[in-house]
Amino acid sequence: MPDFFDGKPAPLSWMPMDGPANENAMDQFCSGPGGREKTLKKIEELMVEFKQQWPEIESWGIVGYCWGGWVAPYAVGKDTQFKACAMLHPGFPGAKVAEEVSVPVLALCSKDEPESEYADFKPSLKTEHEFHEFPKMVHGWMAARGDMGNSEVERDFWRGYELVLQWFQKHL
Repeated sequence: MPDFFDGKPAPLSWMPMDGPANENAMDQFCSGPGGREKTLKKIEELMVEFKQQWPEIESWGIVGYCWGGWVAPYAVGKDTQFKACAMLHPGFPGAKVAEEVSVPVLALCSKDEPESEYADFKPSLKTEHEFHEFPKMVHGWMAARGDMGNSEVERDFWRGYELVLQWFQKHL
């Protein structure tokens, strides 16, 4: 997994975003180590390497978790090299970004990404899209915060990855 943050990730303690202090800290992170333009450039550089290493792969998809789910829609605009996008317990950019998305989008949302978080993003998508809500799961259940000792989390973890797999099988 590439280090998009140059060794300075946002701490898990900021999640969920439940107050101004965490929101301000995340805003600073997104303009620093998690800067969008820097990240999009790194994605382009990685794709050059990936295509050289695996020339037999003809179709590529992009998956973003949390912050990566916020960045991924920026990577799938008009001239994208990706064929599909999956956003897992993501942050959502606004309607303007959604209008530029040019590939199918799957979003898996926890209880910490309520419908109000994507109320302007989802209806602005002009491509095929599916949004699945996991109302008992916390932000990060498909990654660092998934408690696999809890049978409900484990079930929804595997259910989520099955949806991602089906999405990419359909669109890649």
